[in-house]
Amino acid sequence: MDSRIFFADPKAGTTKTYSGLVEDLNKMTHFPKYVYNQSVYELYLSLIHSLTYGYKITVVDRDVSSAELANYGIDEESLNEEYTLPERKTLRLSALLENKNSWSVDLFTSGTTGMPKKITQSYDILTRNVKVGPNYLQDVWGSGYNPTHMAGLQVLFQAFNNGNSLINLFELDGRKLLKAINKYRVNSISATPSLFRVIAHESEWVSTSINRLTMGGEPFDSELSKRLAEIFPQAKIRNIYASTEAGSLLTSKNGFFSIPLEKATFIKIDSNNQLLLHRSLLAKSKDLDLVGDWYLTGDVVEFTESNVFKIVGRENEGINVGGYVVNPNEVEQEINKIDFVTESLVYAKESKLIGNILVVDIVLNEPDLLTISEAEYQISQLLSKSLQRWKVPRIFHFCENIKLTRSGKKVRL
Repeated sequence: MDSRIFFADPKAGTTKTYSGLVEDLNKMTHFPKYVYNQSVYELYLSLIHSLTYGYKITVVDRDVSSAELANYGIDEESLNEEYTLPERKTLRLSALLENKNSWSVDLFTSGTTGMPKKITQSYDILTRNVKVGPNYLQDVWGSGYNPTHMAGLQVLFQAFNNGNSLINLFELDGRKLLKAINKYRVNSISATPSLFRVIAHESEWVSTSINRLTMGGEPFDSELSKRLAEIFPQAKIRNIYASTEAGSLLTSKNGFFSIPLEKATFIKIDSNNQLLLHRSLLAKSKDLDLVGDWYLTGDVVEFTESNVFKIVGRENEGINVGGYVVNPNEVEQEINKIDFVTESLVYAKESKLIGNILVVDIVLNEPDLLTISEAEYQISQLLSKSLQRWKVPRIFHFCENIKLTRSGKKVRL
């Protein structure tokens, strides 16, 4: 019996050992075409089952609407289709990856830059940056990513390929998040900056048990990184650039990337400072719009020196305020530096006079300490010292949380 924990979901109250996983795999007599409306463990079970037998599977978010399914090209009646296994075999943990080279999984992009795209990912792309070896055998991973999305699956395979435990931190908040990290002795966490901000503002302790933090999906926040380094002084902090279309591609210790020499012919930046990827890096998809052999990611960079750059936002995120284009990520980073702010979201409201005015939703970490008017005044005063006047929001909304996408990223209204 292998009593090592394979997966734990604190929110659902689920815990499964590696022996339990193999036992459940051997009970399966049918396989699904789609993974939909299942628990996180059932999602992982179906994925590993499909990987073991080498059949293709499609992952669909649990909360998609009928309209979204239609956009995906999926008939609702087919979601529960199952097929009988042509030949069953007795599975062992050591043999679950035997058919990895013939396996693929269909994922859908979030649709933030248009209609969702169906992406067929191979095992090789999903595990491009997975590290396996003696140095990783003691890891306990906490994943703050949506389990059905690319980043969540990458954390799954990082843990699974090393026989590690994987703890689902997605959609946990506040004290429940910290409790789960402590209970399961998590020592490696991968999540969006939004989740790490929750950890940073909730933490009143310093932990030396965390040795690795990886973040991605949103622009890097240097102030957040400094705070995390204080809370987790032993942790290596890594910033990852990845996409559903291409998997993980670039890694850095901070917010600045450079293109490695071996990838110089596959990644480039055009005259509009947009990051482009060569088609050879991409998953299979008939929906990807290519310009020649290049895929326009929509991610805009800013150079700090030759071949060193940072991701500053999306191509379509700029807000025109009286003729000035404002990057909302820059404004949010300044707001998030303020001690009594947990998180913020900047967006536009149409104005007949100047085109747009800036609106900001703000979560205070101790809302009872300041009145709304006091918080608004102090934030405005601090921003006026660090930002040009047209970058300071005119309308403030104070709320309990910031709405996130299914990927765990902030929703830009």
